[in-house]
Amino acid sequence: MLRTQFKQAFLKDGRSEYIIIVPDNADFYEDYASRECKRLFFDATGVALPIVTESEEKAFVFDENKAYISIGRTKIFQTSGVDNDFSTLKRDGYRIVTKGNVLVLIGGGSYGTVYAVYGFMERQFGYRYYHPDEVYIKKTSNDVLKDYDVTDIPDFENRTGGNYYSGSDAAVRYEGIADCAIRMRTFEFYGQGRDGKQFWGSWVHNHGEYLDGRKYKIAHRDWYSPEFTQLCLSNEEMWPEFAQNVIKRIKRYKEQEYFGLGQEDSASFCGCDRCKEQIKKYGRSGIMMRFTNYVARTVEQWRKENAPERNIYIGTLAYHFTGKPPVKKDENGNYVPLDDSVVAEKNVFVLMAPIWADYSAPFDDEENNADTKEMIEGWPAISDKLMMWIYGANYSGRFRFFDNLHVLSENYKLFKKYDYIWFYYETNFSKQGTAFQSMLHFIHAQLAWNTNLDLKDLVVEFMDNFYKDAAPQMKEYLKRLDSYHKERKAILGKKLNRRIPTLLWEMEETQDVLNKEFHDYTSLVSMLNLLDEGITQIKKAKYHAEKEKMLIDRIRLEKLTIQYFISFFCEENMTREQFIDFVDTFIYDWKDLGIRAGNAEIDFRIEHVENLKKGIRYLDIPDF
Repeated sequence: MLRTQFKQAFLKDGRSEYIIIVPDNADFYEDYASRECKRLFFDATGVALPIVTESEEKAFVFDENKAYISIGRTKIFQTSGVDNDFSTLKRDGYRIVTKGNVLVLIGGGSYGTVYAVYGFMERQFGYRYYHPDEVYIKKTSNDVLKDYDVTDIPDFENRTGGNYYSGSDAAVRYEGIADCAIRMRTFEFYGQGRDGKQFWGSWVHNHGEYLDGRKYKIAHRDWYSPEFTQLCLSNEEMWPEFAQNVIKRIKRYKEQEYFGLGQEDSASFCGCDRCKEQIKKYGRSGIMMRFTNYVARTVEQWRKENAPERNIYIGTLAYHFTGKPPVKKDENGNYVPLDDSVVAEKNVFVLMAPIWADYSAPFDDEENNADTKEMIEGWPAISDKLMMWIYGANYSGRFRFFDNLHVLSENYKLFKKYDYIWFYYETNFSKQGTAFQSMLHFIHAQLAWNTNLDLKDLVVEFMDNFYKDAAPQMKEYLKRLDSYHKERKAILGKKLNRRIPTLLWEMEETQDVLNKEFHDYTSLVSMLNLLDEGITQIKKAKYHAEKEKMLIDRIRLEKLTIQYFISFFCEENMTREQFIDFVDTFIYDWKDLGIRAGNAEIDFRIEHVENLKKGIRYLDIPDF
């Protein structure tokens, strides 16, 4: 067979003469991409394609008759005439092009070439990565190489997320990189690449790290707030020392671009007389911006003189008391800065974290998220380098359903509208904790790449592939769980004469979802029975033992949410013996499945049940 015929026989009768070509000086990501290409091609076809350098193959000039898969910046690519504007693709965008028999896979930057492989496998073999234990790829022994001329660029340049398998000890790693993170096309934690190297030189909640009170507070008591909870950002005497300490860190972290400067993780702000006076003119966030701008100017002067080849960005955190932007509305209703001094320098980014938002409502909902709407619409008047940090879990009850699924797509499109350069989705970081956490990670990864994808389609796709024969029951369960929360919120809200929000914490005055009056025992038992029916369907399907256990355990994980609600809020609906048996089962499942979330809550239930067994009864639920 002549090689000019290979385009009609990319794979024929379980054989292929294609080879994978990489540059002689392939970097880590080109090497990783070639390995992933070989692995996935084998998974689909059973054929192990060889990986060859361009010198070994003497592939120095593009030849459309060759059966090549060119990965990265090979000489084949460079002489192919394939158009590739690296500045447009940036780091993660990619191109997939067929010219003759040659397949060219090239990214704008390091990660882009890896994503080009995944993009090709998805289009050629239907490859989809749902979870470390659930990957789909079409099996075939005959296939035709399709004609490709694809450009794919993510909607958000930096997409990170709190996926347990890509951000914990459970991560499978290749030379330091978490496989789950890169296969999801997201990043580990705050952005982590090869060998654990962070994108960030410093994160947030670190003002005290740069000005350690153990070193400074005796000689410079007024550099800190009266309670020592934060720095006094209006104290300009402190600014030069802080800036020099930032520069020292920049010198140590020679490869990092982002250096975040953020207040400590508490709802506080300096209340000294000087700060009180400046708050009247600039607002708390305005004081923060004036301080950050000074540091950024000092760093930029140092960079120009000492490291002009580097890109260095200084960031600040719009969070708690600094969430409200330092803006006002002009006569046309547009947001404008309170003062020129609060406008961000060119090398300053602002990371917004709407910690008090109602996550069951769109972020631009004037009625239910007025403060968040002002945050999102006001900060663009201050900085053109914006980042977003959102949440996907309730930290007062980590097993509870976080009622945000129905607004995710709308909110992601809103974030895209303002062209955020970085997007972080924080969940429990524990194995499962929040209901449908694995599905939410998949949906986040997909929408963060393309906000125009249909949310319902993504839910159905995940359910069908992740729960297999139990997918009908799991879809119905999600529908009921969602409806249950909305109905119970409406009932309790009517009684309390207010709307019931979805919050990160159920504060003392709004113990809503963590309230006995919120929950309905009959509805919860009905949902539990539905999940048991899903387990029955898995058993009927006759999977091999290991696969059956894995699928059943996925449903058992979701059962924990309902078991949690019944164990904590429906005790009075059962006899003592029934309750003890029920909680014992919940505790066993929690331990057997290796869940890390909710330890304090579970410990309390264990103590309570042990007391019941001794004849001691109490019903008080502590505030977690």
